[in-house]
Amino acid sequence: MKNVILIALLSISCQVVAQYSNISGVWGSHFNMANQLYEGRFYEEAIIHYKKEIERYNFHEESYLKIADCYRRLGNYEKSRSYYVVVLNTSEVGAPIHKYYYAEALLSTGDYEEAERWYNIYSEENPYDSRPAKRIEGIKQMNTFFKDSINVKIKSFSNNTEHTEFGAVPFRGGVVFSSSRNKDLVIRHDYMREIESLLDLYVLINNTDSTWNLEQIKLNNHWKSNDGPIAVTDDYLIVTRNNGKKKDKPDNHLGLYFYEINENNDWKLLYPFPFNNSSYSVIHPSLNARKDTLFFSSDMPGGFGGKDIYYSIYDGSKWNQPVNMGAPVNTAGDEVFPFYERGKLYFSSNGLAGIGGLDIYKISLNAGKDENPVNMGYPLNTGWDDFSMYIKNKKGFLASNRPGGQGNDDIYEFELTEPKPELITKVTMNLIISDILNSDPVTMAQITVTNTETKISIQFYTDSDGTLKETLNPATYHILISSIDYKEKEITLDLNNVKMVAEEIFLDPILSFENINLDSILFEYNDFKLSKGAEMELDQIIETMHKYSEIILDISAHTDSRGNADYNHWLSEMRAAQTANYLIESGVKFERINFTGYGETMLLNECKDGVLCTEEEHSVNRRIEFKFIVDQK
Repeated sequence: MKNVILIALLSISCQVVAQYSNISGVWGSHFNMANQLYEGRFYEEAIIHYKKEIERYNFHEESYLKIADCYRRLGNYEKSRSYYVVVLNTSEVGAPIHKYYYAEALLSTGDYEEAERWYNIYSEENPYDSRPAKRIEGIKQMNTFFKDSINVKIKSFSNNTEHTEFGAVPFRGGVVFSSSRNKDLVIRHDYMREIESLLDLYVLINNTDSTWNLEQIKLNNHWKSNDGPIAVTDDYLIVTRNNGKKKDKPDNHLGLYFYEINENNDWKLLYPFPFNNSSYSVIHPSLNARKDTLFFSSDMPGGFGGKDIYYSIYDGSKWNQPVNMGAPVNTAGDEVFPFYERGKLYFSSNGLAGIGGLDIYKISLNAGKDENPVNMGYPLNTGWDDFSMYIKNKKGFLASNRPGGQGNDDIYEFELTEPKPELITKVTMNLIISDILNSDPVTMAQITVTNTETKISIQFYTDSDGTLKETLNPATYHILISSIDYKEKEITLDLNNVKMVAEEIFLDPILSFENINLDSILFEYNDFKLSKGAEMELDQIIETMHKYSEIILDISAHTDSRGNADYNHWLSEMRAAQTANYLIESGVKFERINFTGYGETMLLNECKDGVLCTEEEHSVNRRIEFKFIVDQK
């Protein structure tokens, strides 16, 4: 839920999407059509047409950039990263902010070292943006976000669906929450992952026989409005809904509305929050115990960034002018979903040090201005978007789009537990993680330590020197070491009856071109010139060769079967030599390259002499193959 805040809500019938899908004659190209869908926030439909534009031109930088941004807005950081990397590492297309978005995608998907590099690149061009510094601060203290994960129990909510669920709070012995299930209308806004239904309120009621009933709460005009999230009291609730109407349609911004609840569960509008506005949204309500302070999020003018957290005080007769909570709560990013409980404010932010996406934080409002928000840590927070926190007596709910859920955003139940006495740390574990080929330290490697008896796991990360020093209980541990550029490694450590254990562990790098054919390095019929695409692939191989001086590259060149066999053998030798020369001119030593031309002797299919084949079938055999050979003598 990257742009998590419910904003710009507008109910639109499904015919609108169909209209956008039939405008190719008007706009003349898939790119223009995609841009119209993008501006209308129909991101998944836009992606389809951007991809068609890429197919048409083979490579279209602006389409790649727009697809990356669509996936970012949909909260799919893995796909967003895969499209950003194509553009940002090869050209200067797009606004500088995309470098920040790329760094955000890298952070969310766990590539912390590369994320830090891109945050720094963006900061050099935009020194007045405070967000990258906060994110880099989080990367450097990533271990702290995982250290207490053992003390949290978390599970998926039983009523999640493939659609969106969030905003769960207790209500009259049950649970009330918002969901996009069971709707015919579609909606444009920043909250959803894709074109989805409007949100409705549902209540899960606990019956006397221990069974549960699910009932929909229908407020007035529920079929054309967005309902939720909410704040609940014994006799009324505050709902986030569309503001008013414009020509019999809901406004495209959200406001807060107070509803009375009677014994028959009838819902009657009491009054709208007086500071709702058709020019911006007022969302995500939370009340203190006395019901005289309302916390909420808004993108009203004059804030610190995108969305800020405000509060308004009720003086007995009216709600007073909202007050921005200021720093350190609000940042240049988005602060959303406040929840107040016993002097502590819980909220989500993407502008503070965190694991990635939106993280949940808490801050004591009684401690003075010197206290900073505290990241709630894993598993309440992940690299994805975590939000909509409710907590009471160390139990509660949150919502997240983390992998493994049933839909876009799912509700999770959690419980905070106290560390057990036997978990008191007594043994010091020192690990040094290094690259087996060049002995370089492997920074930010994820170390998963699992007690083999209790099956309890804790996650840590190596520092800038590739080291990890932690204290653990005496036990036997299964250690899993993983890093994005290396093969996983597992070891077992016996920490019984010892005070300290020191281990140096070597990881095998993943050589991305090992034993594969590079399809882009092809030669036209009767030609041995390298294409620009081939040189781009070769540059990646050169980078690997420079990084690892111990490896040798074996190059084999092949032709199809057409033409004289002797000529084909000569042609393949020329192709192998041309490829080797490119590497040598780029600084790779001659003695580290083996190259051979095999002509038509090693075909990959049945297209030998006398066999009728298509041009496409023949082209498979015109190729260069690479194999890395590790010399560890």
